[in-house]
Amino acid sequence: MVLKGLNVGAQDETGQTALLIAAREGSLKVARFLMKQPIVKVNAKNKQDESPLMLAALKGHLEMARELIAHKADVNKPGWTPLHYACSNTQPEKAATWWPCCWKTTPTSTRSLPTRPRR
Repeated sequence: MVLKGLNVGAQDETGQTALLIAAREGSLKVARFLMKQPIVKVNAKNKQDESPLMLAALKGHLEMARELIAHKADVNKPGWTPLHYACSNTQPEKAATWWPCCWKTTPTSTRSLPTRPRR
């Protein structure tokens, strides 16, 4: 269908893209295909300001999140981040697996890793 001119980067009336849906559903094979298409934006957001990485995190799709990050998905979004999404919909013991995946400090970021108070 891509060869026939289908715009795989298009958004529907709610702002959903094929990549947003693939990320939410955990369709890794589809997402990998889409991310190879020049027209697909890895950081496209729906009308709720959610990115593919955020939806993958919300649904617990860790491998999908890693793939999105490898394709330059934004992990330092202002406000609710993918890490917030991951922690809001997972068991506490699983939340720790998302920490290294979703928390990055970039040269322009003022964030740093939080530290625990010393006792």
